[in-house]
Amino acid sequence: MAENNNKGNFGEPSGGAPNEPPKNGNGVSAASDKAGGQIQEGNPGAENSARSGERRSFSEVLENFWYYHKWHSIIALFLVFAVVISTLQLCRKENYDAYILYAGNYYIDRKSQDGNIPQYNTILQSLSRVCPDADEDGVKSVSLKDLFTLSSEEIKEIEEAGEYEVNYTLISENNQILNDTLMYSDYYLCFFSPSVYEKYKMVEGVPLFSALSEYVGEDSGSVVFYDEYAIKLSSLKFYSLPGIANMPDDTLICLKRVSPVSNQFDKKDAERNFGIAETVFKNIIDYK
Repeated sequence: MAENNNKGNFGEPSGGAPNEPPKNGNGVSAASDKAGGQIQEGNPGAENSARSGERRSFSEVLENFWYYHKWHSIIALFLVFAVVISTLQLCRKENYDAYILYAGNYYIDRKSQDGNIPQYNTILQSLSRVCPDADEDGVKSVSLKDLFTLSSEEIKEIEEAGEYEVNYTLISENNQILNDTLMYSDYYLCFFSPSVYEKYKMVEGVPLFSALSEYVGEDSGSVVFYDEYAIKLSSLKFYSLPGIANMPDDTLICLKRVSPVSNQFDKKDAERNFGIAETVFKNIIDYK
């Protein structure tokens, strides 16, 4: 808003009686034009309108509109932009039957070696064996989010060995993705290295994962519990499948609980995806 330079507003003389608008040469107050139209101080659009009579140019109309409706327009444009972006994201989002997370010190190669199927694809094929066709489209689709990360102890060991260089940028980025994924996403079935599991097992004294004893029946074979929230993947028959068998034998499998954030924003969808993760977990435990 333009600064008001009229001293009369503060009780000081300004060419007329105190607090009165100054007169022009014709004895007409500066608050009106020759046609008697009102001019508001600080409104350039209105001033231009007074100068040009009844008709105003497009630029003057636009200037006047912007003066009165600037913030309304900005807010409206922001809301339109947000709706458009959200719609585009929903259109691009691919739905999967199951969402599975791996995070740890094992790198899952997505590139083909010697013309063979990439290890990432091989693991997806094995996971699809225990995945339900949740959307009943005739295809079992799995989203596997794999995040390579190292603990400080593991980084120290690598540096002391001197055989490899540590990509600190990648690890930092993956750690941030992992934090966000565990807090907000639908990746409830998790495969972790022990160091990652220990780091996230408890959040402010509350377990992040579900107790697993209720999912393991008497006929589940020689299942080895790491603790009440995690099971050693190598103790399961499922560990013999292609791609899965290449993962470290200390890999742990667990079920992330539905977070309060997910419950608050999309409880129905969160419960649905957790239920699918439970089914996949049971199928992995009972795989023969």
